[in-house]
Amino acid sequence: MIHLRTRNEIMAWLEKYAPTPTIARAMQEGKTELLGVFKRIPPKCEMGWVVAVTSKHGITYHVAIKPNQLRGGYWCHMVSRVPWEQWMGDVLSPLDKLHNTIYKGDNPEIYEELKNVETKK
Repeated sequence: MIHLRTRNEIMAWLEKYAPTPTIARAMQEGKTELLGVFKRIPPKCEMGWVVAVTSKHGITYHVAIKPNQLRGGYWCHMVSRVPWEQWMGDVLSPLDKLHNTIYKGDNPEIYEELKNVETKK
């Protein structure tokens, strides 16, 4: 079983196993943003990462990457809505810089604000 330990490993894995060829192409030509780890991502409400992939044409796809409990490894799928109320980046120790990077995502201050807004709804 492989372990995704860095942002680069997550992005390389997603480019290889993207849920559609369009998303794989958007990863090569556009921008990616690691949104961090989420406690429960629908439809099965499992923990995993969410990555925003924006194509060169400005279309954004949100892709969840989750551990595959049965076979080991990971699986991914598109999500229609980012579950900000489930974002976990704010619960980790600031001393763990390696995991904070992949758990908190690329812009944790923005994500924490989005989580607070969603939680108050």
